[in-house]
Amino acid sequence: MSIDVPAEPLAARITRLRNEAGLTKVELARKVGVSDVAVAYWESAAISHIGHHNLMKLALVFDVTVSELLDDPLLRRRDAQVASHALANHAKKVAREEAKRTSSGGE
Repeated sequence: MSIDVPAEPLAARITRLRNEAGLTKVELARKVGVSDVAVAYWESAAISHIGHHNLMKLALVFDVTVSELLDDPLLRRRDAQVASHALANHAKKVAREEAKRTSSGGE
């Protein structure tokens, strides 16, 4: 038997992440470039729509992806695929550079 844990609402998540970061509403507002009233509205869910630009800034401040901020499993899956692809490309690039270096006699 599984227990369904209700998803954390975005307003509560913003509050939790802000508290975990040790920021006041005023400090978060300055970092994001909005008023502290806007942050208070976000945290109280008085504003249900936060613009994409502000979501990106919040994610940057909290050091999370927008997907994690929104707690969207489809976006998280896409982010994982993008990260996996980028990592694979980086590994190929490093391998090519290493092959060039060793074939040219460099150490």
